[in-house]
Amino acid sequence: MYFQTQAYLMDLRFLKSLVNVVDEGSIAAAAQREGITASEISQRLQALEAELQVKLLLRSGRNVRPTPACFGLLPQIRRPLEEGRALTLSLA
Repeated sequence: MYFQTQAYLMDLRFLKSLVNVVDEGSIAAAAQREGITASEISQRLQALEAELQVKLLLRSGRNVRPTPACFGLLPQIRRPLEEGRALTLSLA
């Protein structure tokens, strides 16, 4: 059970990274926002794309744009992230 919990938390961090990249418009800005390296963000995005078997971002130089598939997933991704943030605030 511990490993399942860890995997779930890791997936949420990956999803949060995707949302941050979309919101910021670049991997570097998302990395700065999260306090991790751009390489870590890229690895997370590649893992998500591999797991979901869908291209999530169009990369052009230093800029990225969400694909139509990503746009379709974003509301479903944002919901649990916002609920987690609200839960954390309510416990503080």
